[in-house]
Amino acid sequence: MCRELRRTSFYSKLIRDADKLDILKLTSEDYEKEEKYRNPVLEFNMPDTPGCSENIVEDILNNRMAKIGDARNRNDVKLLRLSWIFDINFPATFALLKERRYLDTILSSLSGTEEVHIIRRHLDNCLNKSD
Repeated sequence: MCRELRRTSFYSKLIRDADKLDILKLTSEDYEKEEKYRNPVLEFNMPDTPGCSENIVEDILNNRMAKIGDARNRNDVKLLRLSWIFDINFPATFALLKERRYLDTILSSLSGTEEVHIIRRHLDNCLNKSD
């Protein structure tokens, strides 16, 4: 039974990583489009207001996945997705994230505030440690 549990756990983690990559691909492609062609459903129809929720920023800077319940606007949804790197299970997934630059695309869609620069540096450090 222990062997079957390990196999199930392996495949569950593999599927979760693949799902994250798929969603990050879709959202990255959407953020590269002009605003009028974007799909608001990908951001849970959240308002497009400035700023980021303190709880989400704090989660990222403490290497935790952010909670959807803390999201108040589109920026928060973007940050929430960025926080998924703290729930990646395989080195190959990190390699694909770097190669495909999904996180860079999402970060570039956020305003260039000091807070976003701090988050970018933190996430870059986390990705570089995954090598």
